[in-house]
Amino acid sequence: MKGTKFSCRKNANKCVFALFIILLLSVFAFLFPFRKIENASASVNPSLKCYRYDVEMTINTDRTIEVNERIDIEFLRSGFTMFYKSLPKDSKYSNVVATCAGNSDFTYYVDDNPDYSEFIDICCVGGADKGNRWTYEISYRLEPAGEDVENGMRLDVVGFGSPFELNDVNVTINFPEKTLSCDRYISDVYGSKEKRPITSGWLNDGKTLFIHEDKLALVYNDTYNERMAEGITLEFTFQDGVLDSFTQTQIFTERTWIILLIGLLGVGGAIGGYFLGKNHGEITPVVNVKAPDEMDPMRMGFLIDGNIGDEDVTSMVYYFADKGYLTIDFSNKNKPVLNRVMDEKGIFKELPATAPIYQKTLFEGLFKSGNQVPVSALKEKYYESVDEAKIQLMLKKPPRYDKKSVVFFLLSTLFACLVCAVSFILVGVINVGGDYAPSDGVFIAVFLIITALLLWVTKELEFKKSRKIVLSFLVLAYVIGFLIFILLTKTHIFTAYEKLYLSIFAIVTQLIGFFTLSRTESYNKILGDILGFKDFIVVTEEDKIKVMLEENPEIYYKVLPYAQVLGVTDEWVDRFRNILIEKPSWAYGFEYSVFDYMLINSSMRTITRTMAMRPQNTSSTVGRTGSGGFGGFSGGGRGGGGFGAR
Repeated sequence: MKGTKFSCRKNANKCVFALFIILLLSVFAFLFPFRKIENASASVNPSLKCYRYDVEMTINTDRTIEVNERIDIEFLRSGFTMFYKSLPKDSKYSNVVATCAGNSDFTYYVDDNPDYSEFIDICCVGGADKGNRWTYEISYRLEPAGEDVENGMRLDVVGFGSPFELNDVNVTINFPEKTLSCDRYISDVYGSKEKRPITSGWLNDGKTLFIHEDKLALVYNDTYNERMAEGITLEFTFQDGVLDSFTQTQIFTERTWIILLIGLLGVGGAIGGYFLGKNHGEITPVVNVKAPDEMDPMRMGFLIDGNIGDEDVTSMVYYFADKGYLTIDFSNKNKPVLNRVMDEKGIFKELPATAPIYQKTLFEGLFKSGNQVPVSALKEKYYESVDEAKIQLMLKKPPRYDKKSVVFFLLSTLFACLVCAVSFILVGVINVGGDYAPSDGVFIAVFLIITALLLWVTKELEFKKSRKIVLSFLVLAYVIGFLIFILLTKTHIFTAYEKLYLSIFAIVTQLIGFFTLSRTESYNKILGDILGFKDFIVVTEEDKIKVMLEENPEIYYKVLPYAQVLGVTDEWVDRFRNILIEKPSWAYGFEYSVFDYMLINSSMRTITRTMAMRPQNTSSTVGRTGSGGFGGFSGGGRGGGGFGAR
């Protein structure tokens, strides 16, 4: 068939390489996400005015923080639909609630920031018309996802990044015990400390800190090319034992129960699929000294791994030679010539009418330009016949896998994806609140789809040496994918330990599906015959080889194409290291000795590279929105985040 469409069926190694490239691109796309950063001038006329901003935080011994914010805002411009509070994803959030007294159109929800993936927004919708003034009350629980200070915290009590000045700022911090130290300072996006003093005082025997600032002014940030309001950062420590250890708070949380429930459901579904879909029939190799059912090497190569590689195709040249349809001139060892054989009547031989159509396509394609063809002349031309023959053979493939097992194999990957996606969504909706449905679980689904393809190829290559390469890529995919998921994805939903639990459940679920995948009884029988022939190639002893040579002097060359497609050429060659064999009847043009049969092996590789070569230059036919600003930066501590409108 004409054309230059690429197909993963060409051979397993190229398919695996393509999957690996996709994996790397996915990794880089995740590590270096594109941002919509608009190179606009700094805002001179703010879209919002803040009359008063109150924050109350209560620090709990389990390292959670109850946050209540109250902000008095006036909309100075038209065109907005909402006011929002941004929260950086370097901490976890739960129990989000927002209210707006007197605003009958008010609703709220939580969603990922549309411009910056590092933040989620508490979106307060309704009444965002020019001239309207509302007091928004927002509360949530904050769980810092890191331990920046031993026996303490670094906390942004007023987040840096609001695109308008914050006036009459009042912060109240309730500590569980008196602090050993408590440093408070004005901060910007870089976490720098201002020299000017902060008005603050202690109440309740040193357990409550009150901070007041008349105004947190706009400062220019050249990274984002706009002005943003200053923030306030608090860094404090306690005596040892006041706060629970950070690790203790991460290993098991109220969210872990959701992971365990969803994970066990996924694994249970996969186990159920194993018992319902597994075909427990076994492959029984039947040793044979010749190819079963007069099978040609190309068909054998296809049946052993479900793919048709270049070696499978070019092995047919030697098959045709052994059958007496062509000879090979090795006068020039680097440029062998194929010669079509004549019969007794002087007519060039044709394949018998009963020959499979793909054999005829390959044979006729060899001599399309004449009856004497240098292999080099097939370069960038023969591939058309190869593509057509591959399709013709694949159309005749027998049913290889039990349909039920394939269904449950695919379902296991679906279950693994759902374990991650549903866990994220349930925690978002139930734990975070505001109908938050994070998309972070989709990221792991990309890797699970890639690993599912690699698992399929691993099954296909079960009896080929290249299986080890695929297994290496599979392990690499799991390691890269889940390390990124565990260590580098945002921590606003799960702890690193909880993401590890998710990863384990996902992998176990998918691997159970892999072990469910099973072949049909008829295909097991075919593979048993092929593997029995392969065993003959690999394990036959030298003494027995010598006896067989007396009966068939050309047995080495008869078996060589099959050894090539089965990936055991070296083993077959080793059987003849110390045996003198005659040259094949179809080869001539060179001085032959006991070692010259190695020329046949090297020529097979040369012919494979040349005949499968394709033309080099053929083409295959198979901005931030709104003017309210972002305002979601922190000043170097956990929590924080600013405000904005869109």
